[in-house]
Amino acid sequence: MEVADSMDYLTTGNGIVDEVGTINFTGNIIPQIWYKTILRDNGKPNLLAISILSDIVYWYRPSEIRDEASGCVIGWKKRFRNDLLQRSYEQFAKLFGESKRSIIDAVICLEKLGVVKREFRTIQTFGDIRLNNVLYLQLDPEKLYALTYTVAKKEKNNITSKETLQKELPPAIENCDRVLQNNESLHKILW
Repeated sequence: MEVADSMDYLTTGNGIVDEVGTINFTGNIIPQIWYKTILRDNGKPNLLAISILSDIVYWYRPSEIRDEASGCVIGWKKRFRNDLLQRSYEQFAKLFGESKRSIIDAVICLEKLGVVKREFRTIQTFGDIRLNNVLYLQLDPEKLYALTYTVAKKEKNNITSKETLQKELPPAIENCDRVLQNNESLHKILW
């Protein structure tokens, strides 16, 4: 009896799906519901605002700290240096190939939804250069939750609160919420 190649038993039965399964995708993730909850005035999805929010959420997602010996996750750390994410409209414009004006409009859309708050600060650089109106973006996790786990409403920008959503969510999502709370407790214990 021949010993099977280790990849022979790990198959979906579709070669393309198997090959795509070997690709490690990283970066921004866009939940499908955002195409129904982040809308322009005409009711169509605001694709630029959705892409910008996806990038902001990426930066606010914690990265794992693993124990080198065991490989176990022992904590989390933030991906950016300061207390809030510092970005510029120019950085977003370059990243998404859009005009600065389009970027500003998209960020203002996110701010009107309440999921992002803009804060402009004056900062001192290492060379004692003073910079005014440096943009910092604060993400509101509750609004993000509402945008992501809501059933799209016909009324414009009608986002449901987290408490209301928990009554409407399937049990699997409620369980995920308990797991997240347990992880937060574990994180507090470790740090």
